[in-house]
Amino acid sequence: MRCLRVNTLGPFFAIKHAAAAMEAQEEGGAIVCTASIAALRADVTPLEYAASKGAVISMVRSSADRLLGTGIRVNCVVPGGVVTSITTQVAMEMDARGQSLKGYDMEAFPPADPTAVAKVVRFLACEDSEFVNGQAIVADGGMSNSMGFRLVKKKRDAQNRFEKGMVRGK
Repeated sequence: MRCLRVNTLGPFFAIKHAAAAMEAQEEGGAIVCTASIAALRADVTPLEYAASKGAVISMVRSSADRLLGTGIRVNCVVPGGVVTSITTQVAMEMDARGQSLKGYDMEAFPPADPTAVAKVVRFLACEDSEFVNGQAIVADGGMSNSMGFRLVKKKRDAQNRFEKGMVRGK
C-alpha cells in the first residue's frame, strides 16, 4: 500500500497543485512526472510498483487532455534501470542471496547514470518540447523494445556446415 500511495498519489497531487498554480499565473508551463518501463513490460519489479507506474502514465495522458488550452503541458519520462542508491542496494541484496537476472544483458543495457534521464526531463520541461504533450518518453537505452538477443557473427566454416545440414534436412 505504501508503494501505491507514494507512486500514485504523489504524482496525482503534484499534477493537481502544480496545474492550479500555473493556471492562476496564466503563463502555462510544463509538468514532468517519472514513470518506469515496469509500466510497459513485465519484469522483476513487484506488481504494486509496475501498477503504480502505469497509473502515472495514465494520469499524465488524462491530465494533458484536461489541461488543453491552458498552455500547461504534462508529460513523463519512462526510465529503464538507473543507478541509484535503491537499485544498488537491491543488486547487493540479490548478490548476497546468490541471485542474478538470468539472461539480462548488462553489456547491451547497462543501468543509466541519473544525468542521462535528467537530460530527458530537462528537454520535456523546456520550450524546445513545446509541441510534446501527454507523452511518456522512454529513456532506457532501447531495453523496452528489445528481446535482449544480439546477433553474433559466426565463423564462416561453421555457418556453411549449418546451411548444408539444413538443405539436406538434417
